[in-house]
Amino acid sequence: MTILSKIKNGMCFCVVLGLPIGIYQGNPDSTNLSIGAYGGAGRFAAFVQGCNGETRTTANNFSEYGGAAYLAVPPGTNSPLVVGLRGGHFSSNLQLASLSNYTERAEYTFDYLNPSVSLEFSRFGLGVGYVSENVPIHFGGHIETGPRFSSHLRLNIYRGSYILGSFNEDMPLVSGGGSFNLGFSIPAGKVFLFNGLSAGQYHNVGMLHQGRIRLSRGILVDASFRWGSTRGIFEGGGSVGLVYQFGKNRH
Repeated sequence: MTILSKIKNGMCFCVVLGLPIGIYQGNPDSTNLSIGAYGGAGRFAAFVQGCNGETRTTANNFSEYGGAAYLAVPPGTNSPLVVGLRGGHFSSNLQLASLSNYTERAEYTFDYLNPSVSLEFSRFGLGVGYVSENVPIHFGGHIETGPRFSSHLRLNIYRGSYILGSFNEDMPLVSGGGSFNLGFSIPAGKVFLFNGLSAGQYHNVGMLHQGRIRLSRGILVDASFRWGSTRGIFEGGGSVGLVYQFGKNRH
């Protein structure tokens, strides 16, 4: 079964949740420039299934780091136009799954840059970007890669709460949730809470919990925890990030 058919059958092609970039037109909490640095680690399963139902699964640990920056254009005007740049490095001592013979572990890495552009209004936001490398979305007997773009759609529903679907925008990409994202936010004072599902890179769909805490004027901490399992193997990851916001509208 391919990753695309699993996504279709699991109804998870837009399932996870992402943190707000913090630049919204008409929002008093908005900022002109947001810069963040992130790090994370976790585990995923490589899974393969034969024609007769036989399976093989291997557990693989990974680590990654990345950064993101977003700028309202032009600055200082509360503009809905936002340009962004994300990038990251992923590393795993990878053992692919094979039904026929034993596969040795080998170091697997990928690096990517993701420039993007979006329109961020107080009621909704949408964006698209280009991914510089082929990002893996599934590990089995071989590595499957996904389309080389990123995107998101945000719909505010009530007093700062919103629904957000995104693709290739989590930071870091894998420990922050995975490629496919859909979820909802619940703001609570200086804390933003997010819950949803995640897919991509991990074999099975999992639960995702994210949070953003404002420490002081312009300084925030992001944290993510994703969990699930495949054939008794824990599939999940955790990440933390430090974000600094510049601009006249920040608290």
